[in-house]
Amino acid sequence: MLSQSLKRVNSCIQITQSRFALKGLHNSSRCLYFRGFSGAFSSQNNTGNQQKTDSPSEKRFKNFEEFYPFYLGEHQNIINRRLHFASTTMYLGWLVYCLATSQFYYLLLLPVIGYGPAWIGHFCFEKNKPATFKYPYWSFLGDFKMYYEIWTGKIKF
Repeated sequence: MLSQSLKRVNSCIQITQSRFALKGLHNSSRCLYFRGFSGAFSSQNNTGNQQKTDSPSEKRFKNFEEFYPFYLGEHQNIINRRLHFASTTMYLGWLVYCLATSQFYYLLLLPVIGYGPAWIGHFCFEKNKPATFKYPYWSFLGDFKMYYEIWTGKIKF
């Protein structure tokens, strides 16, 4: 009994409604249990019954407006945002340099320049998996929208 309680305490990850905007999973009677690196989540209620639910990373978004709040939730750590800002700035600078000097073969470095520091921010500081892996197009758009909002002061830098 004690080992089950300790196991539940150790494996329970409280998900707040403001963080992931999941309906019905924000009350105190539910916890999400992570099972390995596969990303599989299941929900357990007070009666001990389990039901399969989508993890936040498995949620399907219909449009960018739905995706962007999730994207911002994945970028709450200020160091991660700063690394994203720096990598987007380097990406744009490298793109302009390559086009201005007609050195198009250097464009192959754009993914490394644009995503390298950002992924370090996710793995080392934010401690989550980049949205790029699941939503590459919307994540790319989210990078530039967040970049714009940092420049305009809407997001703290």
